[in-house]
Amino acid sequence: MAIFKPTSSRTGYLFAVLNPFETVVQLGIRISDGPGTNQNVSLIYTNSDLHSHSEEVAKFTVPKLSKKWSKIVIKVSTTDVTLYLNCHEMARQRVIRIPLELVFDTASTLYIAQAGPHIQEKYDVSTQATLLLVITVEIDVIVGTALN
Repeated sequence: MAIFKPTSSRTGYLFAVLNPFETVVQLGIRISDGPGTNQNVSLIYTNSDLHSHSEEVAKFTVPKLSKKWSKIVIKVSTTDVTLYLNCHEMARQRVIRIPLELVFDTASTLYIAQAGPHIQEKYDVSTQATLLLVITVEIDVIVGTALN
């Protein structure tokens, strides 16, 4: 879940987990210009062992988000990605995730409101704006495997 108030409609990442070389976004949410007066919310999901560039697995078009508080939740299942905006389901997309489970290198880096020094797409906030980001990961499969 991300609660945020952008100061402009500039393209930027709400958060990004980058590979150890900081060249590929393995997992992230990107807000960018969309058609007309809309914006796009994209889920970036990349196996950096297979790809040398970031992969966008889902893109949703939403009304302009700048200068107002918004809450985004992205739910990922094995077959689809669902976007909730301000507690309302906006859209759902069928996806094929490869791999089904991302494994992050211990040297991967989590960036908040940007995607690191090499990817120049910083989230546009002022000192008056706030970004609250809660990342939850279901680990029951991982824990279940580890205990067996």
